[in-house]
Amino acid sequence: MDIICYPPHSIGPGTKGYEDYQKMIDYFVEQDLVQLEKAKGFRVGAKCPKCNKGTLQNTDKREIGERRETEFFECDYCKSQFQSFRAEV
Repeated sequence: MDIICYPPHSIGPGTKGYEDYQKMIDYFVEQDLVQLEKAKGFRVGAKCPKCNKGTLQNTDKREIGERRETEFFECDYCKSQFQSFRAEV
């Protein structure tokens, strides 16, 4: 976890390896959210699964694809963002 939370002092914006480090962080965050999204659909007013202090609020963003609809939620406390997928019929 130290690698994810605290980057090595030698890695900073514009240095060699910085883009790879950012890709790694993005990958781990996405993997955490994939399991949360599969476990249950998010809904307005639900407790934030990340901080357990705030509640999820609907954002104005919504995407409709060929086979699914995606709703976007944000925690009113920690500002974490989540997606809920719903298969279109």
